[in-house]
Amino acid sequence: MRKNIWKWGLFILLLAPVMTACKDDDEDDYNFRNDPHITQTVESRYPGAQIVEVERTYQGYEVQMWLNNREVDMHLDLNYQWLYTEFEDIAWTSVPEVVVNSFT
Repeated sequence: MRKNIWKWGLFILLLAPVMTACKDDDEDDYNFRNDPHITQTVESRYPGAQIVEVERTYQGYEVQMWLNNREVDMHLDLNYQWLYTEFEDIAWTSVPEVVVNSFT
């Protein structure tokens, strides 16, 4: 009896990661990337930007794109309105003086 319980316990432990694995949602990205509302918002805000990936977030959408050879993340609300943009690499010389002074 104990042997069978041990075997079932081991089986469940080995099977648990498979049963709880997250779904890879990369295939759903295609629909968002081709959404005309998203492409129109990106094109109006950043002409020439190339959309790399679009993810659905709790606030709306996160659009990862290439702009001027840099990676940029633009965030939109559920109504496709621009919220803010994150620039990955900003040159220290382009940071406003007020921000530089606050760091020093």
